[in-house]
Amino acid sequence: MSELFEVTSSIASPYSAIMIVFNIVSTFVLSLVVAQVYRATHRGVAYSQSFIFTLIFLSVIVSLIMMVIGNNLARAFGLVGAFSIIRFRTAIKESRDVAYVFFALAVGMAMGTNNYLIGAVGTGTIIILVLILNKFNFGTPHEGDHIFRYKMESDMKDEERLNDLFKNYFRNKSLLNIQAQKGSKDVEIAYKVTFLKNKDPQQLLREMSYLKGVGNVRIFSTLNDIEY
Repeated sequence: MSELFEVTSSIASPYSAIMIVFNIVSTFVLSLVVAQVYRATHRGVAYSQSFIFTLIFLSVIVSLIMMVIGNNLARAFGLVGAFSIIRFRTAIKESRDVAYVFFALAVGMAMGTNNYLIGAVGTGTIIILVLILNKFNFGTPHEGDHIFRYKMESDMKDEERLNDLFKNYFRNKSLLNIQAQKGSKDVEIAYKVTFLKNKDPQQLLREMSYLKGVGNVRIFSTLNDIEY
């Protein structure tokens, strides 16, 4: 009866049908956990449901590939040649997503080569580390930092009043960018600022709206992924 579960081919395979199914299912379970952690810790606006599916099935497919290759060097080179003709045109938008892609690959390789202990313990350890970093917001900018952008005329008459507003609202202010538009008197300026305690950014926007020669005032929180 056990012979029905043996994989038969022209080249003998060390994997039985039950082992193949077990490897694929166990890989799916671990990659599902990885995908859930990615979903729970993701920040920013570049979230993609298709990327979640990709993480899961990438692990499962890699697990299958590792079982196909086994210890056969010829198969390994054959698969490299086959995959070299594939062109992936979808760009990964966030650098952290690359780490999750390698995470999924590692899970698939471990489970596909029967290294179950390495796959399970390694996955659990990495997930714990990710959750710890996410819990403490490791690497995020200092709370209260903002990007402050506005346009002003080069011959603005209320510049002294503008500077007084800055002193009244900002604890720290560092220049990021100045851009002059061709054929226009307007200059676009960007600062990284830290507001004083109990200072409302919306109130600053209202006060700047009364200044002549100032427009297009915007304030961004640096807790989000932005470009200036």
